[in-house]
Amino acid sequence: HSDFIPQLINRELLENQDLILTMERSHSKDIINNYSSI
Repeated sequence: HSDFIPQLINRELLENQDLILTMERSHSKDIINNYSSI
């Protein structure tokens, strides 16, 4: 069914976006930690 494919892609995109957000969040924490330790 053709409806299935966009849903699959959307889920994959959402998971990728979530992963990126998580990485950015932890990365910004690292930057803040480094900055305050200077």
